[in-house]
Formats: sequence, C-alpha cells, structure tokens
Amino acid sequence: MKRKTKMGILLWAAAVIICMIIIYVLPSVAGVFDRSYVAQYGSVDVTDDVDAYIVRDETVYTAPSGGTINQLAKEGQLVKGNSRIIEITGKGDSKKSGSSESILKALGKKAESAEEGVASASGYVSYYIDGSEGKLTTSRADKITEKYLDKYGDTSVKKFGTGSVAKGEPVFKIVTNGDWLVIFFVDKDQKNHYTEGSSVTMKFPDESNDVTGTVRSVTKDGNKYRVAIDSNMMFKSMLSKRKVSVSVTSASADGIVVKCSSIVKKKGQTGVIVKNKVGKLIFKPVMIKADNGEEAAVYQDLYMDSDGNFHKTMTVYDEVLKNPGKNEIKEASVLK
Repeated sequence: MKRKTKMGILLWAAAVIICMIIIYVLPSVAGVFDRSYVAQYGSVDVTDDVDAYIVRDETVYTAPSGGTINQLAKEGQLVKGNSRIIEITGKGDSKKSGSSESILKALGKKAESAEEGVASASGYVSYYIDGSEGKLTTSRADKITEKYLDKYGDTSVKKFGTGSVAKGEPVFKIVTNGDWLVIFFVDKDQKNHYTEGSSVTMKFPDESNDVTGTVRSVTKDGNKYRVAIDSNMMFKSMLSKRKVSVSVTSASADGIVVKCSSIVKKKGQTGVIVKNKVGKLIFKPVMIKADNGEEAAVYQDLYMDSDGNFHKTMTVYDEVLKNPGKNEIKEASVLK
C-alpha cells in the first residue's frame, strides 16, 4: 500500500514537472528557433515624440493708464488693424505686479502702448504672455539654438488682461495671421526622418485635429539636429503655449510590412530573404515606402525603380527570415 502511494506521488510530481516544461520552457525554446515570420499587409508610421517650441510673430501691448480692464475681444479672435481690444475704466493699481515687471524686463523695448485699448497690428488676440515674444520670432528662427531656447523658450506663460492693472503693465498681444514655427531637436538617427520641403503631420496635446506643416530646415546643433517646421494652421492652444510635447509623423505608408532586421543587400540590391514552399531560400528585391527603424512598409508584387525598371517583389504571406546571416544571403537565389 505504501509503495503504491509513493508511486502515485512520484507520478503526480512527474506530471507537474512535465506540465511546467510545456507551459514555461518549450515556448521560449521554440522562440529561439522561430527565425521567420509570415509577411502581412499593413501600415507603418514614422513618428517622433519630441519636446518642441512654438515660435510666432507677435506684438505685446501695455496699459496706457491704470484702471479695471474690460475685454472687448475674445481669446483667439481674429481682428483687423486698429481694432479696439480692451477698455480701461476707473482707477487701477499704483504699481506693476512682480510678474509684469519680469515680463517687461524680458521684452525690453518690444512692447507698445495700447492707446485707448487699440491694437495697431492685425492678427489673433491672446491674453497669454511670457516675455519671449520679442526674442522668439520667425525671422530669427535660423539663429535659434537649443541653448538659446533653454534660456528664452522654457518660460512661464502668464494670463493678463483681467481685473485691475497699473499703467504700463502687459494687457494683451496680437499674433500675426501667417506662418509660425515649431522647433525641436533630434538625434542623428532621427534626422533622416526630415527633409527640407517635405510635409509632416503634428499632433498637439488636447487637440482633436492634426496640424500639417512643412520642414523648413534641418541643421546641426552640437550633438543634435535642429528641425524647424513651418505651418499656418490655427489651433486653440497655438496662441497660449510656448513649450509643448508633440508627436511628429514624417512618413506614413501602406504596404507589406517587414522587420527592418530582415532587410539586406545582395549584389547591390536591397531586399529580403524568403523561404518558398519547399524550403528554398529566395532573395526578393524590395522598395521601401516608409521605415521607422523597427518595421518597414514595402511595395507588393511589382515596383518600378528610379531608372524606370520594373522588379518582381514580395507578396502577402511570404515567409521572411527575421535576421538572415551571410551564408543564407549567399545561398539565396535572386527572384526572376
């Protein structure tokens, strides 16, 4: 009886060990030998998440006298030149606030008095001011470095144009209705995502619609590269934000999706190694539509190269080697 019980315990323990091997060990071992995958049709986006700075052309206006402010134009309202933006009534503060003093110091002489509450410039009205309006302008964009932005771009934005004010305090600004810029910095491996004159799509926080822009320049700045994007699309927070987190998509394409580790060179051609139905290795040339460093979207069935030559290429459900070695590349016959 004891022997049967002992045997039963041993069999139970063996069963548990076998189950653990099946559940935990075999999948990882299989993964080591899983050197290929089936190509599927899909899409690839080339997107960088960056900390960016918004650069606008804008004029700050100060109170011509002390008093209580009544806003006549709303935040974001587009006005003509010589429009009345505010009215000031009664008596105001006897001296400027600390935040006003610091912003005025940063502005220097880059502010105008809003006589009778009127703005001489046309554009969008905003009551958000940070003091960098005179330093971060589109005309100076090509000279703006990362060091410069660390000093003038990472400032606190304050809301003005409400309550009681003293003479000379900032009260509103007018942002030019035209091109504005987004400037950010990327590493060397990301700079190739951006080409002067190419289009990009930007996603800003709390904005439901994408914003389109054009790459103005890509220039080296120390160990990084400065990217400047031009846009003229208006969105809610464009007037009030200076430093923002942005998702920038520089390329997006549909096609057969392959891993970048699969892409190799053979006799000067770019392609992938696939296994046919009988296990023979075939080199299939590919033309890349979009590449995000991990995956690439390539043409399906047939493509034309820059010389006007047509090439047969991949098809959906091709079995592709993940990371082909030198011997496999050498062994593979070129698709005819």
